[in-house]
Amino acid sequence: ACTSNSRLLPLLLFPEGTTKAARCLVKFRTGAFVSGEPVQPLALRFWPEFAWVGSLTRHIFRMLTHWGSMVEVTFLPVYFPNEAEKKDPTLYANNVQAVLAGALQLPAERVS
Repeated sequence: ACTSNSRLLPLLLFPEGTTKAARCLVKFRTGAFVSGEPVQPLALRFWPEFAWVGSLTRHIFRMLTHWGSMVEVTFLPVYFPNEAEKKDPTLYANNVQAVLAGALQLPAERVS
């Protein structure tokens, strides 16, 4: 991971894997948390009509027919996992999801 080796470049991951619900944060997948390294949570808030709800064709049509789009980006403090989270990627992912959900004022869903 980047913190262990300063020669590595930062990596941007979207642990929810998809935006299939406009008003909740979908359950995080654990792949980004397996290393047990600290993460830099970034909260992205799009207009609700930009959530990928429905077909790909409908989503692309909506994106291409808007004159512009806005996104609010909030950098949250670096999240350092505790020992239990380092051993359990699911616990780590759920706790980071809860931090992001709180920052976005959205419910943290447990299904994906």
